Amino acid sequence: MDLFRRHESKAYGAGEIQWDFVEDELRKNGVDKTRVQLKSLYKNLAEDPESGLESWRSRRYKHKWLKIHHLKTFLEERQLVIPPQDEKDNYYHIPALEDGIKTFPQLEAFLRQQGYGADELAAHGIVVHPTEIAPHVWLRSFGA
Repeated sequence: MDLFRRHESKAYGAGEIQWDFVEDELRKNGVDKTRVQLKSLYKNLAEDPESGLESWRSRRYKHKWLKIHHLKTFLEERQLVIPPQDEKDNYYHIPALEDGIKTFPQLEAFLRQQGYGADELAAHGIVVHPTEIAPHVWLRSFGA
């Protein structure tokens, strides 16, 4: 478990657990287990909320929510978003983007114009519909 905390980026890699790295590091520390044994142990620990192991899936979702929260905070601080208009309206709105259908490159250009950095766009990408954000997502993204 400590291996995953100390070497998070190397162990979790760019899209999956890097089992070669995990095996090598554990062997250096005197743990000689097969990959099958390690995967089984990992699975058991990842499924146990008391284990303290942050699973690859949990780590991935945490990072995605941080990206969404960062975008949400940016939009709110610059007053670029408005809440649903009434109880039948299901979305928060970005008024500057609501005339017609916008593409993600147009959303990216809009965010750049508003000061959302190129580094943030490149590192995070955009994972929300360009013109509407559902209230349950908005409110769950670290509060209203």
